[in-house]
Amino acid sequence: MKRILTVSALTALVGAGLVGCAAESPKSSGPTEVSFSDWQFSEPGRGDQLKKIVAEYNESQSQCVVNEMTIPYPDYAKTVLTRLGAGSGPDLMNFDYDVWVLAQKSHFLADLGDKITVPEAGFVDADAKTIIDGKRYGMVWETNAYALIVNKQILDAAGVPIPTNWASFVSAAHKLTANGIYGFAFRNTMPEEAGWWSDLSTWVYGFGGEWTNDSGAPTANSPEVVKAVTEYSKFFADKVIPQGADAATYRTMFWEGKVAMMIDNGAVPGIVVAGNPDMQKNIEVVPQPTPTKRHLQTIFPLAVNAKASDQKKACAIDFMNWTNEPKQQAALIVASGGLGVSTPVDTPADYLKERPWVSTFRGLTDGVLLPAKGAEDKTAQIRHIVLAQVDQVMRQGVPVQRAMDEAQKELEALLGK
Repeated sequence: MKRILTVSALTALVGAGLVGCAAESPKSSGPTEVSFSDWQFSEPGRGDQLKKIVAEYNESQSQCVVNEMTIPYPDYAKTVLTRLGAGSGPDLMNFDYDVWVLAQKSHFLADLGDKITVPEAGFVDADAKTIIDGKRYGMVWETNAYALIVNKQILDAAGVPIPTNWASFVSAAHKLTANGIYGFAFRNTMPEEAGWWSDLSTWVYGFGGEWTNDSGAPTANSPEVVKAVTEYSKFFADKVIPQGADAATYRTMFWEGKVAMMIDNGAVPGIVVAGNPDMQKNIEVVPQPTPTKRHLQTIFPLAVNAKASDQKKACAIDFMNWTNEPKQQAALIVASGGLGVSTPVDTPADYLKERPWVSTFRGLTDGVLLPAKGAEDKTAQIRHIVLAQVDQVMRQGVPVQRAMDEAQKELEALLGK
């Protein structure tokens, strides 16, 4: 049964609060089509379930049609921002938080006014990050955390317990690297710069480091960061990871029994199970075994293109509000692999029984956000400077302290601090 979304309802949605566009006359030539970009559409398991949710929205009413736009994650931010800068781009977009910050500061995002309806359960605390100077420029779509994901079958066969501290983690990674199996895996190439930055950052945070201090000044050569990069580069040098493998490759290796452990985000176990359902009984997740247990926390906001027509904005907002209804929230939790969504709803009990590791990820709510404090809109530049130096450490043998001192010098020039 279709929801009743009338032309008059759409007209009301495009009124005050959607600034920057003159009101348009309602169109009667057919439904308004909205492009929705999200790298998640390409992910095994999650992508198909998200597409199903979009299809259910389209079936629920007759005035709007949301069309998926799939852009692979390594190219996503650059592609979308380039299109937005050219005055085009998707109508509705999912973003990493740091990319959302840059898009908002670049005036690419529509002010949504009061058109996003606060659901009965309220929004999760992270949603406040989408409101700047009292204006709403998005809505939290998903929250995520990083933890240690292990293939318990491999560890049990080798007689290796699940690591709970740094020393046991390093020992396990080395012991498990044998007979065509790698003990661990992480991204380590510049073509996967955005993902590599997340992987490296969760180690830096776990060692008590950060990329900038509370004043926004860079801290790339602090003792904590240097220690984290040193340990990170040792895993590469000791070949306990598959050198040069991208995320898609080593995640496949994980579900094929060729990688024993990963520190990754909460969506990954679901991706693994989609690739090999037998892995469901072999996955176990524990907090990452870094010295401080600080971990990466990510926020993914949805946002609307400021250049979209009023009708497209109205349809995008209607879709966003529809996803906040309890039925859709439950479906999004399952689609995401049990991650946090826009409202504080519980994971469905039957799903949690099948995938108990979800409780670990849902319990990790106090992590560190990826963007550098005080320089959120310069995250991409900071990332490139740091990773270019880390790449030299790993592939050219440059001493870590020298590399991070050089990164610090470049960051000070970039940030003026």
